[in-house]
Amino acid sequence: ERKKILKEKIDFSDEATLEKIEKLLDEEVFILSDKQIIQIKEAKAEIEQLSAKLNAIQAASKANDIEEINGVKVLYVEEQLENAKAKQLTFDFRDQLESGIVVLVSKYEEKCSYFVSVSKDLVGQYKAGNIIKAINEVVDGRGGGKPDFAQGGCAINDNISKIKGALKNIL
Repeated sequence: ERKKILKEKIDFSDEATLEKIEKLLDEEVFILSDKQIIQIKEAKAEIEQLSAKLNAIQAASKANDIEEINGVKVLYVEEQLENAKAKQLTFDFRDQLESGIVVLVSKYEEKCSYFVSVSKDLVGQYKAGNIIKAINEVVDGRGGGKPDFAQGGCAINDNISKIKGALKNIL
């Protein structure tokens, strides 16, 4: 039945080619048109924009979770995100905080990553890389970075839950 329809639509009589086309259709191999590819790219871009907006909303909603440690605003957040999204969320939180330190811990795919961002006005007093080094000692992790942003990681272990408490000694 499908061969007959293909012959009519394509105006084609080569039986071997028709069989190959039918086999491809049976295997559900799809060939996307240029228009479909453009639509997919536009949809991906829209998803990224909406994700960024959602991150900003999340950042604003975490304002109540800010704790003051030694006179410095500290936002400690636990999430389950892939690294790129966790890193961006750390920046979004820092931007909402204006002045302070953000520590984001993310357990994702059986690994733990942690991110520290220090607002520009506090970089003279606190270095994100030094904070990461101190966290590394708590969780047996590795990592480092720049004065305003650093990241580290470790295997998931029981010491991860001690990071928040350790911040009081680190800062």
